[in-house]
Amino acid sequence: MISSENERADAAKEWAMYITVSCLFILIVSVICFFAPVYRLQDLLFRMFDAVIICVLTVNGLYYLKKNKGVACASFLLGFINMGLLVVLMVR
Repeated sequence: MISSENERADAAKEWAMYITVSCLFILIVSVICFFAPVYRLQDLLFRMFDAVIICVLTVNGLYYLKKNKGVACASFLLGFINMGLLVVLMVR
């Protein structure tokens, strides 16, 4: 019984962390896009899609951090590469 309660509490903490990280990334990209109005709407939609992909990769990495370090590292690496590409596209 206690084990089940601890697992639920841990799962709730993990999901709260994942949701917070996702919202933070989306908020950062939204603020950058809002204050840089040189982008067309189509470009903004693509950048927001890229931001969602980065969020998914980061959350996936956080999820697998305790379970499988290889998957977590690969996910973080892909998220970091995608974030670099997004920054280059937004600066250019």
